[in-house]
Amino acid sequence: MTMEYEDSSSTLEKLTLLVFIVAIVIGNLCVFITYLVRADGKHWSNVFVLCMAFIDLFIGGFVLPMRFMSAYG
Repeated sequence: MTMEYEDSSSTLEKLTLLVFIVAIVIGNLCVFITYLVRADGKHWSNVFVLCMAFIDLFIGGFVLPMRFMSAYG
């Protein structure tokens, strides 16, 4: 009985992490697309937001999947 619970919990953790990874990547890609498409979005004050989106995209697109693979391989 305990093994079934641990397997179910592990599956839920995997699914939750995958949902977060996908949401992070899609959300930050939307920030990039918005920055590129909007003509009035190209102000120097938006550089900070763009840098944060880049770092967040790097974390969500590379670091978290690598951690996921090493943890759940």
